[in-house]
Amino acid sequence: MALINLEPPEIAGCACDGYDLLDQNIEARAREVELVAIDLDGTLFTDEKTITPRTVAAIRAALGSGIHVVPATGRVLSILPAELFGVPGMEYAVGCAGACVMRLGADRAASADIHETGMESDEAADLVHKLVSRFGASVFVDVVCRGKIYTAADQLDHLDRTTLDGRTQAFVRRTRRVMPNLVDGVRALPGPIGHINLFYTDREVRFQLMAWLAKHTDYELSNSLGWNIEINAAGTSKWNGICWLAAHLGVRADRVLAIGDSANDVDMISHAWLGVAMRNAEPGIRARAQAQTAYDNNHEGVARMLEELVELKRD
Repeated sequence: MALINLEPPEIAGCACDGYDLLDQNIEARAREVELVAIDLDGTLFTDEKTITPRTVAAIRAALGSGIHVVPATGRVLSILPAELFGVPGMEYAVGCAGACVMRLGADRAASADIHETGMESDEAADLVHKLVSRFGASVFVDVVCRGKIYTAADQLDHLDRTTLDGRTQAFVRRTRRVMPNLVDGVRALPGPIGHINLFYTDREVRFQLMAWLAKHTDYELSNSLGWNIEINAAGTSKWNGICWLAAHLGVRADRVLAIGDSANDVDMISHAWLGVAMRNAEPGIRARAQAQTAYDNNHEGVARMLEELVELKRD
C-alpha cells in the first residue's frame, strides 16, 4: 500500500529523484515495527490537552494487531491523563523523560513505577539551593520523586511571574505537593529524584539559566513544553527508558517507532528504527527524523499514522 500519513520530513511534496526511494524506505521500516513510543504533549494530545475518540480507537486497533503502544512522556504517574489507564493491552509507559517506567493498571491507584533512575536526594537538594539562591523569584522550581511532583509555597508565589498561561498555572497548583521548604524537603525525599523542572519569567532568564547550567553542571537539559527546562541526571533520556522496557518485553530495540515534537524527543527519534516527527514539530526536530506525519496534533496525526501501521500489518 502507498503511505499517505507518513512522509519524508522537510521535502514532503517535492519532485526530487530521491523522494520515491525515501518513501519506500519508510514503508519498509514501518512494516517491521513492533513497538510504538508516543510523546504526549504536542503529539498524542491536541493543544487543548485532549485525546480524541479516533486516537483512542487507533491505539486499541494497534494493540489488537500485536503492536506495543507505549506513551513516552516527561509526565509522571500522578499527572498521566485518565485515558491512558484501563486500555486493554497498553500495559506500560515511559515517564519523567525516561527516568522511570510505569506499569499501567485499571486506574492511577492500580499503577506503579517498576524502574527508576535519577539523582541522589542530597545532590538534587544542593542544585535546587543554588538555583533558588542565584535566580530567586525569576524562576519557579519543582522536583519529581517516585511519581509525584513537589514544590514549596514560596515557589507557588512566583508562578504568576512566569510565562505560563492561566490554565497551565492552575494545573501546576492542582498537581504539586507543597513542602514548607523546598531544599530541606528535597533532601528528605527517599530518591531517586527523577528530574528538576524550571519555569521562568521571560526568555532572557531562560538564556541565563541555560548558560549557567551548561557551565556549572553535567546534567541532561531538555524541555517538553516549550516554556520549561528539565534537568535530568546524566544519561537520562526517553530512548534509554524505551530500551529498558523493550528488553523487559523481549522486543528488539531496532524495531521501535518513536514519535514526538519537542526537544526531549530528539534522542528517541534519532535512535529509533523509525523516528517520526509530528507535522507541528519545530524544523530542527523534523530534520532529525526519518519521517513526519502528514497531519499535526490537532488533526489526529498520531491516529492516522497508527491506522496506517495496522493496515500495513494486514497486507
